[in-house]
Amino acid sequence: MQYARINSTAWCSTAEVLEAIHRSLNAHSLNLPAVAYNESPQEGLKPALIGASQVIPVQGILGKHLSGMEMACGGCSLELIQHRINKAFNDSSVKNIVLYFDSPGGSATGILELADFIRSERSKPIYAFTDSVMASGAYWLAAACSGIFATPSSYVGSIGVYRAIIDYSEQYAQDGLKLVLFQAGKFKAAGLEGSSLTQEQAELMQLQVDAVYTQFTGAIKRYRSKVSRTSMEGQVMNSADAVKSHLVDEIIPGIDSLLTELNPRFSAP
Repeated sequence: MQYARINSTAWCSTAEVLEAIHRSLNAHSLNLPAVAYNESPQEGLKPALIGASQVIPVQGILGKHLSGMEMACGGCSLELIQHRINKAFNDSSVKNIVLYFDSPGGSATGILELADFIRSERSKPIYAFTDSVMASGAYWLAAACSGIFATPSSYVGSIGVYRAIIDYSEQYAQDGLKLVLFQAGKFKAAGLEGSSLTQEQAELMQLQVDAVYTQFTGAIKRYRSKVSRTSMEGQVMNSADAVKSHLVDEIIPGIDSLLTELNPRFSAP
């Protein structure tokens, strides 16, 4: 992802995601081998109609308006997810939809709108399943579904928001560099490499993060009223704790168990 996008947005993801993106971009700028988020990338899951269930993968780092390169490097397009859901709604052979999650979340932009879309579309039930990670922005999407299922070793949660700015001003000084900035507007160029945030700029960024967090937690409370505020402090839970905290409805052995349960229920007479 581009540096501008990384520094200008709030993130609904686990912290490791942003660290991995920074490492990858820094390695690229130095012509070094990149350490990707997934060090052993495999071909992504493909949508599949299994019985009456349309399985749609939600795999990788979530983002909106992703380039082909970003998607090739592990990005998961929110627009593509919505397109596939719409296609399933318009397919008479599909009776229910399963979103198959393997995602740590991603950029906050577009998550709220897609979650509300999932929640508002009730012509066919949509279920969420993970056998790996369903965290932060990915959990936001899952919470909008009719039910959430996870395998015993899965990790769920990370309901929180962050934004990270690296202050390189001291490094610049050590290297004999000085940033000369011409700006109009006290918040313009906040976080620019080589500069330090003013107190007002830092306060504004915290307000922006707080605003997204309010949207995030508010959505979870609307979708899943039993989830307590103490379960929405950014912690990642194993599936057993997630069930106790009402983040997950049921622990199951695998996706086959869910599909077996769903298909007889919706099979044609």
